[in-house]
Amino acid sequence: MDSDPCKRESQSRVSRRRFAQAVGGSALVGLAGCQGQSSSSTGTTDDSGGDGSGGSGGQDSDDGGGSTATDSGEWPDLSGQEVHVLTEESSTQWQTFWNELNTAFEQATGASVNIEYVGLGTGYRERLTQLLQAGDPPEVTHIGVQDIVTFATNGQAGDVTPAVEYIEEEYGTEINTERGAVLLDGTHHMVPLFINADMYHYRDDIATDVGDDFPQNWDDVLAMAEEYDQGRGGMRADYFPLGQNDCAKYYILSQAYMAGGTVCSRDDSGELQITMHEGSNREAWIQALDYWKARAQFSAIDTQGDCGAYSSAIPSETTFAGHYFGNRPKIQSVGQDLPFAASVRERQCPRPEGKADNPVLGLLQGVSTFQNANVEAANEWIKFLVQPDFLFDFLMLSPVHNAPIAPEIVQHEEYQSRLADLPDAWTDQDIQAHLTEENRRAFPHETDPPNPYTGQLFADDALWQLAWDVLQEDMDSGQALDKAATTLQETLESAK
Repeated sequence: MDSDPCKRESQSRVSRRRFAQAVGGSALVGLAGCQGQSSSSTGTTDDSGGDGSGGSGGQDSDDGGGSTATDSGEWPDLSGQEVHVLTEESSTQWQTFWNELNTAFEQATGASVNIEYVGLGTGYRERLTQLLQAGDPPEVTHIGVQDIVTFATNGQAGDVTPAVEYIEEEYGTEINTERGAVLLDGTHHMVPLFINADMYHYRDDIATDVGDDFPQNWDDVLAMAEEYDQGRGGMRADYFPLGQNDCAKYYILSQAYMAGGTVCSRDDSGELQITMHEGSNREAWIQALDYWKARAQFSAIDTQGDCGAYSSAIPSETTFAGHYFGNRPKIQSVGQDLPFAASVRERQCPRPEGKADNPVLGLLQGVSTFQNANVEAANEWIKFLVQPDFLFDFLMLSPVHNAPIAPEIVQHEEYQSRLADLPDAWTDQDIQAHLTEENRRAFPHETDPPNPYTGQLFADDALWQLAWDVLQEDMDSGQALDKAATTLQETLESAK
């Protein structure tokens, strides 16, 4: 037996559920002294929408069914090489996870990991742009599909095919375009890990007579809002984040999808055009914008609101209902042990009457690398992350919120056991609402083939301005739509 306790630690399986309430932070003290080349961090921006739930609890399990973290001898010698990783997840529990993952990776490969914590959405984009412009891209970054398709089209994205093939073999699945693969000429440029679909949340201790099958359509939402708005404690029936941030854009885009609209389409020659203001598309967008105006009278409209405030609207009792992408309202309520946590319901989004089959926006997330980075080391780090022992910890730090992209991962014995360990405040219907929402569309997938310019279109302020114009300036929906379409068409032409 090896006498080095740090080496023994690195060679053991790591399915300890190290963030479980039953273990507590003290269990990590011994590991902290074994880090060797310790992971560094730059900027400790904490996401105010952080989960706060810890892990799943329960007993350790060694039935993950995959390779062990370090004892198989399959990891290459990367001594002297650095892996720079950008992550948006920086809460205390996430930092604990990253530190342990990176320590194990360093012990297994000899590499050093520099993990950099950046803000959600805008913060990560600004930092990534800075690094790319300096010619020093990170080895690995969390990334959304609307961004990576742009990098791939521009020839900047690296090849993560080895990591994708590793997942396919490990979990007996196929990572195809329907599951979020970004494939150009047979090369994968993103490892899709999870999706956050637009979900509807409400407290059934406030809205007491809506029933378990609520809501069915937009009229249901308006009727509930009118009845219960400014009831107990003055809570509002919805929340609109109108700060200049990604969440305002996500929100309006998803509403348009539910009404049957899109931003872009391809003409007869296959050329991409902005068509949100034309024909039936225009009708759908105006229906969505008019619905926004109807809900606004029952809503908290936050002109400084960002993604963190958006996710916290229900836990902070600003509202008793509203949208959010994924399950953070529930996660925060349970994690903070709020007295109403068990009453926060998670439901698939209502669509307009007669349009129940329309999609919602899905925020497809994964990890990628870049051409000028250390692509080999990046693939090894990603493989290390997606081993069962680490992947299910990763997913359960945001339980149900980060819905696995592949059904084989959802049905994996270890994942199902983690779901069973969730606190009683999570009903089966809360859990299944997100995991079974398959009618979701990522922004690039409005068109076939996917739109390679969605990164530039989403970075433009036109969608945010559209939300602002209709709610804050009370602009006519059609007029605001025409204004946004003109701006986006100019951005699209520039991108081409």
